[in-house]
Order: sequence, then structure tokens, then C-alpha cells
Amino acid sequence: MSKRQRGHHTTASKPQAKRSRLGISIGAPSADDRRFPSDNNPSSSALSTRVVKQRHAPALASLCIRIFAEHFAEFSDEEHWESTRTWLKILPDSVLLNLFSVLKAQHPRRLNHAVITTYFLRGISVSLNGELALTSHTLTAIPRVLGSKLLVLELSDIDKYTDSTYAAMVKDLPLLNTLVLRNCPKVGPSTAEMIANNCRHLKKLNLNFTSVTALSLIALFKAIPDLEVLKLAGIQNLSDATISRLFSLLTDDGDQAGRIPLRNLKTLKLRHNTISEIAIAPFLQRCTHLERLDVSFTLLKHIPDLPASPSIEKISLTSTFLPGKELVELINHLPHLRILNAGAMGVKAATTSAMSTSTAMTLSDDILRHLTDALQGCPVVQSVNLVQNTKLGASRGHNSAIAYFIQHIGRKLSYLNLSGVSVRSGDLLGLVPENQGQEVSPLETLILNKSLVDDECAPWISSCKLLEVLEVAETRISGWQFITHGGQQET
Repeated sequence: MSKRQRGHHTTASKPQAKRSRLGISIGAPSADDRRFPSDNNPSSSALSTRVVKQRHAPALASLCIRIFAEHFAEFSDEEHWESTRTWLKILPDSVLLNLFSVLKAQHPRRLNHAVITTYFLRGISVSLNGELALTSHTLTAIPRVLGSKLLVLELSDIDKYTDSTYAAMVKDLPLLNTLVLRNCPKVGPSTAEMIANNCRHLKKLNLNFTSVTALSLIALFKAIPDLEVLKLAGIQNLSDATISRLFSLLTDDGDQAGRIPLRNLKTLKLRHNTISEIAIAPFLQRCTHLERLDVSFTLLKHIPDLPASPSIEKISLTSTFLPGKELVELINHLPHLRILNAGAMGVKAATTSAMSTSTAMTLSDDILRHLTDALQGCPVVQSVNLVQNTKLGASRGHNSAIAYFIQHIGRKLSYLNLSGVSVRSGDLLGLVPENQGQEVSPLETLILNKSLVDDECAPWISSCKLLEVLEVAETRISGWQFITHGGQQET
């Protein structure tokens, strides 16, 4: 009963061997790790996808892009290519960008260096990934073709080329405001230095899973004081010691305009780093306008002091060691919170499911009740993820901790993930409006994989008229009750 579908990545090229998609799993399972068995290999634990009918006719341009992509192999053969290339050259930039996105998903290996640089390097934005048939010349062509016109550059999952190649590329892109180099492990100190020297207008910088060093970030922070989004996940060189060294060398002196490094930062991602509150604290001391903080899969045991009036809207603490009482106290000081990710609290990243049931788990039923009360002080909260908190659900009955949470918080959300939690059908009764005056739950996504729900939960879930995504893999649900109740609501 999910709208999610996995994109079909055909890897045809003239003719080249298939290349499997890179899937680097670091830490606990994520959405990218979910199983999607084929039709000839059904499984009771698999996700089931229903294609929901469109409420409106698709735009003509969208239909044309879809048909073109479906027949791209034919359109790019020797017989048709001359005509195809003529049409590609005259397509408007907006249409070409959408077409390129679809072709990258369906025919990545047909998009080689010549095709990309000749027909798709246009406009103010470029997005490339490691599935495409890139060469180092593709990267060097980006500044040559677009230069100062380029505002957004996104490169992801590219595990080749050298640090100097990336550095030479960004050298001649002075007006970039968004630079993503996610999971490009060869990106290192030279690239960071060149970004600092030449990309002074950056607002968003993603260096997740690269090889930059803490010291190479000093010049970058000083040169780009207006940075608003900084992502530094999974960087091997980042540790308590190296980050402490970084901030000891980063003075509070502003530039000529009085701008102080990191003062304008709104989003900070430090997940999957071997750091504790020792390294996180100096970031929080400087980032007084922070709105989104992700320290999941770190060694965090205590929350450092936050600004006096925190404006944090999203906080991710999954697989950290923060005590439950400190989590509750933290939420009490975040009145503007919209998104809370607190899965597998107390469990180290990549631990086995058997180990996750140990007493190390910090989120218990008692803590959940206090957390529920704290979240009631967050009037705009809309998403909560409590995945794999296996100590939850010890109490049963209509007044269980989970039932209390769903009645007072869960039913008000648009996204709720309780996968791997001992949720029982009766706990979901709180999704139903108590009276005619109470609004229908705005839930759009409900994830209950590996929970204890059975067919009795069908009427409670079917009361969520706006539900679009429901995941109940590896539960006790047979499906018949959902067919009965699901037919009563519009989807």
C-alpha cells in the first residue's frame, strides 16, 4: 500500500557490460537498504506497491519526456541519432533539465562524455553521478562550457579521478551558490582549498563521505562566512582531536564586513563521524542560528549547551548514546521543533539486531511518556522517527506508553516511523478521532515494519484518510481486513 517505486535503471550502452549500482551501507539500515523483490520472487515480508491513479492529466511536456525516455535506445541508434541530436539542441533549458533527470535514471550508461557535454551542459545547474559514463574530461568541461553562469553543481557517488581534478574544476566556477560533492572519496584538501579561494558565494556545501581534513576546512570557513548549509558526514579525518584543533585555529575575527565564520549556518550534518560532544560543542557555540542538526551515528552521550533561544526545527539523534532523560529535557527547550529522528537510541551503528535488544537501549516506555508530554509543547511537530527502539512496548493495554504517544502526538503527525517497535493493534486506536469535532489525522506516511500489529488494526489505520504510504512488512497482518476497510476510503 505504498506509492514508492524503485526506479528501473537500464544500463544499456553501445554495447557495454552492465554496471551494478554502488550501494555503500554505513551504519544502521536506511531506506536505501530496503528489499524490492521481483514479481517472480514474491515474499510475505516484502514491500507491496500500488500505483495510485493520477488525479489530473499530466502535462504534455511530461508525457513527451516519458515516451522519449522509454524509446531512447532506439532514438540514439545510428539510424535515428541525427534527427535526435537536432531536437536535443533546440529544447528549452527547463525541458532539457527534466529530460536529463529521467534519462540518468533509466539509461545512465548511454549518457557518455560526448553526449553529456554536447547536449546537456546547459543552464545554471548541473547534476552528475557515478552511474553515468563520465571521464575526467567531463569534469574539466563543466567550467569550460558554463563557467560563471553555473550556480548549482552536484556530483555524487564518483569514486575516481584525483583531488587535483576536482580542484581544477571548481577553480573556474566563481558564482556557485550550491556545491555538492557527496560520496566522492577522492575529493580532499586541495579541493577544499580551491573552494575557499574561488567560491566565495557559496550558501550550500555538501562534502559528505569525502577525504577533506579538518585543517583544510579552516580557510574555507573563513572565506565563506555566509555559508548556510554544511554537510560533513562520514569523513575519516574528523575526530574530537582534529575538530578541537580546527576551532583553536579559527579566530572569531570577522572579515572586512564584520561577518564571523559559521555564524549564519542553518543546517549542520555531522552524522557517521567518530566524534562526541567534545567536537560538536564548538559548532553549536558558533552556529547560533542553527535550524537543522544531524549528529546521528556519532559517539554523542550528552547534548552540549544550545543557544539561549534555539530555532532548531529538525534534530537527528539516531544511534547515539544520549540518555532518555536528557532527550526529554532537550525537547522541552525546542518549541519550534518539526522533525525528530531518535531511532535505536543507545545502540552503536552497525550492531546486530540481537544486540539491539540489550539493556543499552535508552528509550523506555517511561521515557516515552515523558517525551510525549514534552512534544506537546512543540505545536508544529510533524515527523517523528523512533525506529528500532526495541525496549518500547513493554507495557500493554489501552493506556500503554505507545498508545499514549499515538493518541497525543502520533495522530497529529504527517510522518511516523515505528518500525522495529513492539506496537500492537490496540495502540493504534488513538488514530481515530475521539468525536466529530476532532480532525482526521493528517498522517501521510506510517511505517510499522517488524511490529506486532495484526488485522485488528485495519479500522484504526483506515481512519487516516490522507494516508499515502503504509509499510507493514514482517507483521501479523494477513491483508484481508485492509482490502475491506481500504475500499471505503478514497486513495
